[in-house]
Amino acid sequence: MRVDCHCHILYGVDDASKQWQDSLAMLQIAVQDGIDVILATSHVHPKFPENNKQRFDCALAQVQQLVKEYQLPIRIVKGGEIFFSHQCPDMMNENRLITMGSSRCLLTELPWIEDEQDQDADVILTELLNRGYIPVIAHPERYAIVHENYDRLRKWKAMGCYLQTNRTSLLGLDRMAMANQTAEKMLEDGLIDLIASDAHRSFPPRIPVLSDVHALIEQKQGKAAADRLCGETAYQLFQLDQE
Repeated sequence: MRVDCHCHILYGVDDASKQWQDSLAMLQIAVQDGIDVILATSHVHPKFPENNKQRFDCALAQVQQLVKEYQLPIRIVKGGEIFFSHQCPDMMNENRLITMGSSRCLLTELPWIEDEQDQDADVILTELLNRGYIPVIAHPERYAIVHENYDRLRKWKAMGCYLQTNRTSLLGLDRMAMANQTAEKMLEDGLIDLIASDAHRSFPPRIPVLSDVHALIEQKQGKAAADRLCGETAYQLFQLDQE
């Protein structure tokens, strides 16, 4: 089971796919790559104030209709990439907390840097946990707050959070060298729980593909580890059998 648990497959809702043809091209790439399930994780962010559950439900239905019309052997499931900062308290509004699949998991984007006006990321994560949510931290290898203090990752996992690393970072394709280096160290240290494409387009580098990173993990850590990171954990964690 291959699951891409972070993919901007919906069109017209954020900085990724703009029209249905873009999403269709991404879907076809994913199918060719052998991906079975995509979680549609468009941005819930102050830059897109209109994004909420209702808008995502409509956009999700449109892409699911594409899958049906073109008879594509792939499943598209609801999700969202939710940016949290205590400068943006409205992100805690229940209408914007879009969970992953049938679970209580939230794909959580944290502030990339901390300044005097922003509280510690740990406060945000603790609040989510206290509300009964399970934070899945999106691409932590890209955050300056992790580059400055790598041990944050272990602390977050000890709190009960999961860590999702981008395919591009592990393949050395991220435009930030520190992201690539941090992802490699996370893999060596066994800190990664899930790997996803974070695809935004149908052209490289961030495309909906997992086969290349699966091959890399299989070479380094074996097939069981590659299967777990590229699908099995996501399928169980997000309760995709109930979708």
